[in-house]
This record gives sequence, structure tokens and C-alpha cells, in this order.
Amino acid sequence: MFNSDLTQVLNVKLKLQGPVVDDYISEGIVQVEHEGKWGYICPSNWKHVNSYVLCGELGFPNSTKLESYKETLQDVEPVFWLDHVTCKGWESSIVSCDHAGWTRHQCEGGGALKIKCARKNITNVSGMSLKCLLKTD
Repeated sequence: MFNSDLTQVLNVKLKLQGPVVDDYISEGIVQVEHEGKWGYICPSNWKHVNSYVLCGELGFPNSTKLESYKETLQDVEPVFWLDHVTCKGWESSIVSCDHAGWTRHQCEGGGALKIKCARKNITNVSGMSLKCLLKTD
């Protein structure tokens, strides 16, 4: 297994290809940018903890619902950057998790990772006291 260095973690860009719902995208095919080119993550041996790390990185920390799927791509020659991703749960980026190495994959048939993250809704704040102070000059 390969574990990326800090430089790769700081420079990683992720995006979801999916519909915009309530002004944000929470479900879609995951794309990662590497060496200036967008590519996909292969869902081989994908685990729930991987979804937890990925959803957190995409702006959905402590997601209440995490789902992952294999989605068939329409790209003629898709680029797969990551495969066999194995997270422990504490990572701040998906590329901090162990993986097979950039471009090393066994992702045949054009299947890419599709993920669904759900924001945690706070509906009841009983027992808490919240104070707001406004200072005006």
C-alpha cells in the first residue's frame, strides 16, 4: 500500500459530479485532481470509514447517512487516480488514506465511485443556553 505525503494532501482537489440540491451537491461521482487532470476513484473494497473521511473532506463532517455506489461512466477513456483506498477514520483527506498508488488500479468496466453524504440536522437544542452579544460602536 501507498500512503501519500503531506504535499499531495495540501494540493488535492475534490469535486462531486451530481445535481445541485438546496444550493450544494451532496451526491455524485467523486473526482480528484492530480497533476492538473481530473480523474476518478475506483470503488474496489470501499468501506464505510472511507465514506466518512471523504464526506468530511467534501464539507459534510459527521454525516448521518453515508452511501457509496459503483457508477458506470460514459467517458471513452476514463482516468482512475486511486484504487484500494483504506482509511482508518482520522484522516483529513482521502489521499492521506492508504491506497494502491496514483494510477495503479484494477478498475475495469468503467465503474467509478459515487457517494452520498447527508448533513446532520440539528432539530432540538434542549438543555442548552445560547447567548448572542452584539457590540455596536
